[in-house]
Amino acid sequence: MITFQGVRGEPPNSKSTKFTLLDFKSSVDSVYVKEFRRLKPDDNIYNCEIVKEVRALYVDVIINQLNRNREVYRLNNMEGCIFLSNPLFNRIFYSFYENLLVNRSNPMKCPIKKGSYLFRNAFTKSALPQIHPKGNFTLNLRLKSNTHDEIMLDLQWLYRMAK
Repeated sequence: MITFQGVRGEPPNSKSTKFTLLDFKSSVDSVYVKEFRRLKPDDNIYNCEIVKEVRALYVDVIINQLNRNREVYRLNNMEGCIFLSNPLFNRIFYSFYENLLVNRSNPMKCPIKKGSYLFRNAFTKSALPQIHPKGNFTLNLRLKSNTHDEIMLDLQWLYRMAK
């Protein structure tokens, strides 16, 4: 076994580890992002309507283990504009970002202009850290316009890792 921030875990791509997506929620600030909604009930494509130009972008990623009430991963204030200018800058988030994009021929860049953008809810276990404990978890992806707690868009996935 390998330790991941004090928690015993296995690689998520291990055949002995089963990933189950339980729920997905989103919330918007209505200042920069007016809505983040599913286009069709039976599809995983979402429309994100940005109503104010985003000049700076910061990303927080937090993974909490619910059954132990423990935070197992945290990344604060990753510079989103640097990442968007070169997604390979961060290999951990590159494949996750590539799966989210619907129109790959028109990648996002800063400043992010007002308008509607399509995203795919493609959260799978390949988006998780290589070492991951078993249990029930939330992964929060928070997009901010500054390094403070002013969240423009908060995406939350509830999932289970089991044997």
